[in-house]
Amino acid sequence: MKHLNPHNAILELERLVSSNDSEIKLQANGGNSILLVCKPSEEINFISELHQLEASKYQIIDLNQVLVEFVEKNKEDVEFYLKHLQASLDRIFKNDLDAQPDLFHLIIDKLDQVFQVNKIPVIINTGVIYATHFDMLSLMESKTIMDAALPAVFLYPAEYNQNNQLEYLNTRIASEYRCKII
Repeated sequence: MKHLNPHNAILELERLVSSNDSEIKLQANGGNSILLVCKPSEEINFISELHQLEASKYQIIDLNQVLVEFVEKNKEDVEFYLKHLQASLDRIFKNDLDAQPDLFHLIIDKLDQVFQVNKIPVIINTGVIYATHFDMLSLMESKTIMDAALPAVFLYPAEYNQNNQLEYLNTRIASEYRCKII
């Protein structure tokens, strides 16, 4: 497969979103997400183009900023995990065991806020998800995204390998199950 240039990818995104049919959910196996695929080396150009989207319709969620916000709000917990529980670092980012705050749920809260104002969330700097060891599929399959009236868009830095499979950040085979790929 071939990557689209940033401008054409954004045009396709806008076409999909405005088509008012079930194309996204049909091609995403009932999911409600769009993966906007870019070469990792082109991510900055895509982010620049995404910032040109109509602000009344789309809202950017920068995961770098969300991570910084999470660390600032939970500095003591982060320091504790880094110092004492390095084998369990993933719990600080996605914790299903107890009610401690985690990055995953902060991202879900940000998505929910965007959906509540009837806008399409556009998630950029998704490499944070890879670095924090939880899978993007858990976000795509969250109740918040699956039940939303509008789709969520993830900027997805990836390359196609020799088997024509997407490799997220050129390291991990992408799950294409709950999303429409552009």
